[in-house]
Amino acid sequence: EKARNALLCIDEQRRLLQHPELTQEQRAMVHTTLAKHLADLQRAVGLDAETNALDSSLLGAVVDLGKGRKLLARVLKLLPQQALSMLPTILRHVFAKQPVRSADMSSADEEARRDMATLKESEEALLETL
Repeated sequence: EKARNALLCIDEQRRLLQHPELTQEQRAMVHTTLAKHLADLQRAVGLDAETNALDSSLLGAVVDLGKGRKLLARVLKLLPQQALSMLPTILRHVFAKQPVRSADMSSADEEARRDMATLKESEEALLETL
């Protein structure tokens, strides 16, 4: 829930930065607020921004939730520099699950499967850049 709220606030702050009539002082306030919400987002998914440490159990708990996987897809787009540290844990949790037959999947499950395929493609693209 904290990560979702942080994402909503980040989206709002990014929209505010687009406003052409913001003063420099207002822009500075928006940047400060944006940095705070980015730190909150990182903590909510198990990242320690100061030490770059990863709480694998917290990240794994997020991955295990359908909404958590969707959230992580958005987080990885916002924090691509930390994706390399997160992807092994994410993929380990995803692939540890028993495969489900397509006939048993709901539309939400199917969407989550597509999101995870997108994550895998993102990982491959990141690895190619290294």
